[in-house]
Amino acid sequence: MPARRFSPGFLILTLLFVALTLSLGFWQLDRAQQKQALLDIYSERSHTSVPLETVIDDWQSSHYQRIEAQGAFLTDKQIFLENQVREGQVGYHAYIPFRTVGNDVILVNTGWQRELEEKNDIPDTQVQIEALLRPPPEVGLRLGSLDQTGFDRPYRTPYVDIDWIGTRLDLNLSPFVLLLATGTDGDTATDWTPVRMPPERHRAYAVTWFSLAAALVALFLVYSFKKE
Repeated sequence: MPARRFSPGFLILTLLFVALTLSLGFWQLDRAQQKQALLDIYSERSHTSVPLETVIDDWQSSHYQRIEAQGAFLTDKQIFLENQVREGQVGYHAYIPFRTVGNDVILVNTGWQRELEEKNDIPDTQVQIEALLRPPPEVGLRLGSLDQTGFDRPYRTPYVDIDWIGTRLDLNLSPFVLLLATGTDGDTATDWTPVRMPPERHRAYAVTWFSLAAALVALFLVYSFKKE
C-alpha cells in the first residue's frame, strides 16, 4: 500500500500558525465590536448638549458627551500636539486651556492645523463653548521624549500627558480634554470622529485571517495524505 506523507513536525507547525491566524481573526472581530460600540455612543451623545457641571464628576462615563461650558481661554498657554496626520498631511492639534466659571481648567482641542503657530483669534474674555468630552488621546508609538521638548513658545508636546502639561503650564488641569465643536460665532472648528479605522475594515481583516487559517488546514491535508 502506498506510503503517506505525514510529519509530526509539520503538524505542530501547522497547528501553531492556525492558532495564530485564528487568534488574530478573533482579535479583529473584538476590535470591530469595540469600535461599533464607540460609534454608537458617539452617535447617541454628540448631538445633545448638557451643562458641563452635570457630568464633570462622572466624566469617565460621559465619553463623547456634547457639553456646554462658560469660561475664558488662557490664550498665553497654548500647547501643540506634534505629528498629527490629517488627509495625508502632518500637522498639529492645538490645545488651549479653558478656565470655567466653576474654576476648573480643561485642555480644549481647538482643531488640527498645518503650521506651528499660536491662534490669535481666540478671545480671552468670558465665552460659552460647546465641545465633546473625551479622555486624553491614547499614546501609541512614543515619538520623542517629554524631557527633550523645549520650553520656548509656541509650546509643543509629542503626546498628551495631562500631569506633565499641567506642570509645564503651571496649571491644575482636569484629567479629561474637550474637543471644541462650536465657538461664540457658531463656526465649526473641526470634524471629529471617535475612530480612524471603521468596524467594517476590522471585519474584513478578520475574514482574511480566517481564510488564511482554512487555507493552512487545506494545505496540510493535501500534503500529509498525498501518496509518495
